[in-house]
Amino acid sequence: MRSRSRRLFLWILALALPLFLVVLGGQWFWAATERSPPEGGSITLFQLALTAAPFLILALLATVAREAGAAFTVAAIAGAVMSAGLWLAYYFAGYVYWRDHLRPGSDGGGGGADFGVMFLLLFSPLFVGGAMFLAFRVARLRRGAQEASTRT
Repeated sequence: MRSRSRRLFLWILALALPLFLVVLGGQWFWAATERSPPEGGSITLFQLALTAAPFLILALLATVAREAGAAFTVAAIAGAVMSAGLWLAYYFAGYVYWRDHLRPGSDGGGGGADFGVMFLLLFSPLFVGGAMFLAFRVARLRRGAQEASTRT
């Protein structure tokens, strides 16, 4: 994949992944819990911004870099996997809470909402950005080691 194609991939991912995870995932969640989404889109916009932030930064870095190597793609994939996992945990925790407390016929007793997952999602740009950074560094180090071994 050439640098230009990688940059385009990163920008598409930065825009499409948050829409997929937040908007389509949210629609699935509201359908699964047989409820309608809350009025107003400010929370959704905040969630979109949180999810997109590390990917937008990565795409911007790849755009200003002299060459967008494979390490950028590796970092993007690592971030996408981590983001999907965090959003899946968030939706699953919400579903479990609905099933146990809010669903018609549930006893409504015991336990509350899982605030731990909500805080993980709130700080997800840091976690996802950290995973992207580590994946980027490992990919760059691995490429350097491969280049060094081919020179000898």
